[in-house]
Formats: sequence, C-alpha cells, structure tokens
Amino acid sequence: MKTVKRALALVLALTLLLAMSATVFAADDTTYTITINNTTTGHTYEAYQIFAGDLAEKDGKTILSNITWGNGITEAGKTTLGDAAKKAETLKTADDAAAFAKAVAPYLQNPTTSVEGTGKYTISGLKAGYYLVKDTQAPADDFYSAYIMEVVSNVEAEPKGDKPTVDKNIKDNGETTKVNEASIGDTINYEVTSKVPDMAGYNKYFFVLNDTLSKGLTFNNDVKVKIGETELAADAYSVTSTTNRDGTTSVKIVLNNFINYQEKNGQTILVTYSATLNRDAEVGTTPNTNTVKLVYSNDPNHTYTGENEPAAGDPTGETPESKTETYTTELTITKTDGNGQILTGAEFTLTGNGVNIVLVSESTFSEDANGTYWKLKNGTYTTTEPTTENQASYDSTEKKYSKTTTLTAKGIGQAETSVKGFVDDAGKITFRGLGAGEYTLTETVTPAGYNTIAPITFTISFDKETKKFSTNNENISVGADNTLSTTIVNNAGAELPSTGGIGTTIFYVLGGLLVVCAGVLLITKRRMNKNA
Repeated sequence: MKTVKRALALVLALTLLLAMSATVFAADDTTYTITINNTTTGHTYEAYQIFAGDLAEKDGKTILSNITWGNGITEAGKTTLGDAAKKAETLKTADDAAAFAKAVAPYLQNPTTSVEGTGKYTISGLKAGYYLVKDTQAPADDFYSAYIMEVVSNVEAEPKGDKPTVDKNIKDNGETTKVNEASIGDTINYEVTSKVPDMAGYNKYFFVLNDTLSKGLTFNNDVKVKIGETELAADAYSVTSTTNRDGTTSVKIVLNNFINYQEKNGQTILVTYSATLNRDAEVGTTPNTNTVKLVYSNDPNHTYTGENEPAAGDPTGETPESKTETYTTELTITKTDGNGQILTGAEFTLTGNGVNIVLVSESTFSEDANGTYWKLKNGTYTTTEPTTENQASYDSTEKKYSKTTTLTAKGIGQAETSVKGFVDDAGKITFRGLGAGEYTLTETVTPAGYNTIAPITFTISFDKETKKFSTNNENISVGADNTLSTTIVNNAGAELPSTGGIGTTIFYVLGGLLVVCAGVLLITKRRMNKNA
C-alpha cells in the first residue's frame, strides 16, 4: 500500500520539472481518469485541479510545464496563495506537501466526484494537471485519504495510510486464546495488540482504547504498554475506569502524544492488564466477556484540536470490537432418601485444587413470630408443626423462625482448603463458580438415622472449541445450561459412630476382647484333645 509520503512525493517531482528543459506541445482536449483501488465500500473521493499547465516531453516521458493555478482553486485562493509556479517550488518535502494540502482546503472548488465500482473508485473527465484528491466520506471503521497526484495519463492509486486494527486475547497458561474457563477468584490475564499506523499528513493522531468488562470481572488496574520492545513509562499513557449502572466496567486507555511515535510505524503495540472473576460472574452457557475497540484519527485533511483525545468536531474512526469469553460453572446437589423423598439436615464439604472462591447457597434463620419454621434439637429447621407425638424432637414448640437464603462466598485453595454448606429445606445445595480441576465432595454431617455416603471424587474439564464443561463421574450430569448436577441418596439404617469418638473406642475394645477369647478357647480345646 502506498503511503502518503509516496503520494505526496509526486509534488516534489514538479519542482524539478520546472527547472528542466522540455519539449512543449500544445494541449488538447484529452481527459484522463484516476482509479483508486479500494475494496472497502462507502467512500466518496473528490478530485480538485490545483495546478494546470502545458504538456511537455522530457526523456521520453510526458510531463507538465508552465505551471498555473488549476480550476479547483477559487479566485480568493489564488490571491491568498500567490504565484502558482513559485508555490510549487516551495514543496520540497512530504511535510511541505501535507501542509500545502491543508492550506488550500478553504479555497477548493469544482470537484470531480468518484463513481464506485467493484473493488475500485473511478474519477473521470480530468484535464492534465496536478490534483488534490480528498476522501470526503468513509465508513466509521475506516480512514480518509488525501493525495496530490500528477495526471498526464490515466493513473491508479491505492488508499493512503493504514487502517488500524485491534485484537484482544487471554493469556492462559502460556497459551493465547479467545475463550477460557476460570473459578471465581481467579485472575484473568489479557493482551491487547495493535500496530503503530502511518501518521504522515496528520497534525495530531489519537489512539484511544475503550474496554468494557462484564459485571463478573473486576478490573485490577495494572495496565502496562509496550511499543516494540520498549515498555512505556507510566506518564506516557492514562488509564481511567468507571463502574456503570448495569455493573459493567468501562476502562479507557489513552496513549499520550501518540503522533511522536511516527518513526515506529509498523511496530507492535502491546497492552496488558488483568481482571478477577468475581461473585457476580455469569454461570454456565453465558460467558463473562471483555471487549475492546480502538478509536483513532482517520482524516489527514482535518486539523485536529484535541490534546490526547478527540475534541468536539475532530473526526475519528472506530474499529470493530474484539471480544474474549470466560466461562465458569456450578454443581447442584439434591439430597434424598431411598424412597426419593427430600432429605434435609446434611452438610457437605467440597475440596479441590486451583479453586479460590466458591459461592455456596446457604440459609439463615431468625426468630420471627410470623415465621413458618421450627427448630429441631439436632440444629436443623422444619416447616412441620410440632404435635404431641413429635414434640420431643423440637428445640421449642413456641418459637418460630423465618428463613433467608443467600449465596455466600467461601474460599478454596488459598487460606482455606475446603468449603462447607448445608442442604436447604428443598434438599439442595449449590457450589457455584467452579472451573476445571479435581474435586472431592464429602458428607460431613448426615441426617439422623441415615448412613453416610462415601466421598465422591470427580474432575471438571472444559473444551474451548465447544465452550462446554464435562466431568468424568457418571453419577454427575451436565445439563443444557452447562452446569453440573447430581442426586445423592442416603439410606436409612444404623448410623456409624463418628471417627475418633467414644463409639470407635468401644468397637476396638470389644474387638480385642473377642480376639483374646477366641485364642483362649482355641488353646483350651487343643489341650483337651491331647488329654483325651
């Protein structure tokens, strides 16, 4: 792609041509075309003849000589700008040409407008001369172009400049990915990449990243920026974050005095920061998203007035959003007896590796004369009213309680190694915010009169392609909502004594006595057989 420097360099050739001898021949009525090869639709190009002259031949090439103002310059512009030939002689660098293009902007007239075709734009009916070609309309995610071109034959051009792009990814265990899984409390590391664009022709250039984190992600305010291999100082950019009413977080990263990085054209821009998956995280099929878009200067024809960000009236382009997705899941346990009836009063402990925080559904009870619950002597609550037959099981037949159910954050894998929760009166408990890893579920409190289940070990896996969770335990299912569930059955029977309790000691003592008695009987029987 030609840069503006290459396009504007055509003007510099004009200065040399003025001083060279050339064979001049009479101008005719021949007209020419400018074809701009641009596959992006929605542009409008206008060509203004800024310099006219006679056609001449030099070294086998057709050139323009005897320079005068073209019909694209108003009379006021001719007066203000002075002698055309002398003005042309002052255009010695690309910066000179860029400044000249802005200087003539107020004095342009008689544009010839492009016609859009398949993958190209054509400007026809142009007399020989030098033309300023302006892009007067561009899509919101594209850039405007400006050209100064010699037209002494049919010519072609490419859109001037670079169309900035931006890409966001997650850095997950050394892998760059758009999709990952995490547990609540995990840190998600992000990378945003772009390139330093060609900023020739601009008086200022804005480079503003607008990032939006969904409510389940907490911004950690640890932004770092590199251009090429150089990490920028903290004062080379600014970072502001705002919590929105819907719980999302808007983060704006502005690179200060960005036009100063023109010499680094083409080098990679790398922005890194992190966020933490929090208790508001979406669970199952709905991802926790992080999106970014780049706002940038896109019109070299405009004199920008903003400092590091666009001011009112400063034209800008905007890239499409680049998005990442983070998924987490939950495990819901339904507790029943052998007949399939809801069973309350059980406590479960979940242990696992790599898990920071789990949200556990828990119920709290408070004394309330209008409540619907009664407290049992075993510490659980029931909606069954006490009667003469069962009142012995109740802590009080007078006090009533009301229930409040909340999701409580508890730690795993950091200060704590496990998280506990009681089954509610609906026979359920949910451990929410689980990522991939190995887990063990242990029943630590069993309803009175029921046998305790053996610990359940299972693995949660995640497929980035399908964005689905799975488990290796056939007794745990994964639903269409991408969450895990299982039903745990306690059968009625003699309850085993708890480990380390007096009951265990009694069993050890009785077992030892039985062994001793058996030994005594065996020895006695052998002696009796010998004496017989």
